[in-house]
Amino acid sequence: IGKVAKYFDFKFGHNGIFVVKYTNKKGKICKKKNAANKVEVPLNMTFEQAIDFLGFDVERYKKGFSTTEEIFKFIQSGKYYHQDFYLLSELNSKERRRDEKRKNIVEAEAYFLAHKSDEAKSSIEEKFIKNIPNSVKTKVHKALKEHKSKIAISRRLNQSKIVKLVKNAINVDLTQNQELLIQVTKMIRETFDKLDSKKVMMLDRKTLNRLLLQQMMLSSPKDFGYSIESLMYDELQS
Repeated sequence: IGKVAKYFDFKFGHNGIFVVKYTNKKGKICKKKNAANKVEVPLNMTFEQAIDFLGFDVERYKKGFSTTEEIFKFIQSGKYYHQDFYLLSELNSKERRRDEKRKNIVEAEAYFLAHKSDEAKSSIEEKFIKNIPNSVKTKVHKALKEHKSKIAISRRLNQSKIVKLVKNAINVDLTQNQELLIQVTKMIRETFDKLDSKKVMMLDRKTLNRLLLQQMMLSSPKDFGYSIESLMYDELQS
């Protein structure tokens, strides 16, 4: 069942079903081999609903299986079955070396090669995509959009920019205090994670820098040699 899910960019297991997408450093969808990030979007489906969604007979599954051949026949009867989903040659080298040692997988490949699908893979793909509910597509679109925003924010809040900002603003060199730098970076990201990513992205550089300095100084004024009173005074003057 998991092989079908994987082929269509889903992940199925004991903890549910997820849509899996890979993105590059800018948050754009790309192939796994070129990815910098992995996004997993959980779907609100029960175990039985997930099996049905992936094209398998739920009632037959509930009856259980006595032999491996019964399992193979069950897989073959799936709405989206195609033998290529189960071929070792379709895996990357690491996965192939792992699965070649598994007797059941080798037997499954032999069985499916002997019981090929009459339907073209492109036709199966088209059928599956048509059956994806709009609610799932909307949820994935929203998750990817949020993911892209967070990456953009993270790039605006990276350590090198924070170091430069603090050095220019209050002449404190954070590179000389790695513990404080890590603390500040973590605190800033946790703070901005709670904010609306759209609003953060709309901030101009000057406003964002001012907010960053506020967060740092208010969280640890002693480390920056700057009092809360001074910060409040500066704000009143600006």
